[in-house]
Amino acid sequence: MVSFLFALERLSDSSFLATSKRIGISYGTLAKVLKKVFTLSKVNWEEQEKEGVLRFGIDEHHFGRKHKFLVTVVNLLTGKPIHILLDDRQKTLVSCLRSLPKEVKDSIEEVCTDMKQSFISAVEQELKSARIVVDHFHIIQDANRWVNDARSIEDDVF
Repeated sequence: MVSFLFALERLSDSSFLATSKRIGISYGTLAKVLKKVFTLSKVNWEEQEKEGVLRFGIDEHHFGRKHKFLVTVVNLLTGKPIHILLDDRQKTLVSCLRSLPKEVKDSIEEVCTDMKQSFISAVEQELKSARIVVDHFHIIQDANRWVNDARSIEDDVF
């Protein structure tokens, strides 16, 4: 069996798909290993805070086929993962955020996410005082999509 530390070490510089291929285990097994490591009940919140403030990043990672996603919740101040969700459903994220201690919820100043409406709604619902910031990568990606659509229309007309 692959050790937790070995799997984490490989993930520090590779995607989930590349890591599962490199160490020879399925994505599901890798996710289960990491799920055991990242449980909210084990988080030392005092170590996570800087000057009483938390900033979270919520990002989805595609793996395998059939639209499977894993969601990571990261401390943006330390760059370290806090929790891993094994799917990208809104109710899973809501449940995760709902399980945070009240004092932790109150200290989350900002949440950075992509433009996925279900993530934004979950944060608005559970972290009412947190400012929502859209990841610049996703803004640029969306702008490029709009430009490409405009080019396609222009090509069709001319």
